Amino acid sequence: MFETLQQQWQASSLARAYEALTERDRLVVLGLAAFLGLVVLYLGVWAPAHDWNIAAGDRYQRQFSVLQWMRANEEDARAAARSSAAGQRSGNSSMLTRVSSSANRAGVRLTRFQPEGGGGVAIVIQNQPFNAVLRWLDDLARERIQVRQLSLDRQGPSGLVNGRIKLI
Repeated sequence: MFETLQQQWQASSLARAYEALTERDRLVVLGLAAFLGLVVLYLGVWAPAHDWNIAAGDRYQRQFSVLQWMRANEEDARAAARSSAAGQRSGNSSMLTRVSSSANRAGVRLTRFQPEGGGGVAIVIQNQPFNAVLRWLDDLARERIQVRQLSLDRQGPSGLVNGRIKLI
């Protein structure tokens, strides 16, 4: 393999031009080639690797300081999460219970209801009497449950409605 490379080099025009140079010019060309090789090695390998190493060290320091802050505040965050989760669970479940029982008393059948963030409840009703829905919403207002969003659509001339209701 080395012999074929040497034969290809000797057959090239670059090798012929190099052989035509004087001994002093050949040393200058070899010196320049070595210098260019070192520049390419520095700019292509060493500088990017060094810059990456510095950036990685900076990222490590930032992440380490975030980790230290998280460890220092871990107990406070856990306590806040526990109190928030407990408040939401009890608030949503009691609101769901109140809304469901109020709907039963008013004769409104809830097609779908689900808790929402912030303690609210989203409700879907289908084919329910309009007057019963209004009575139910009035009962909810008396129980201090507010309607945040209401959308009712009439279903034919019989007084039935479909709707989406968001309560808080």
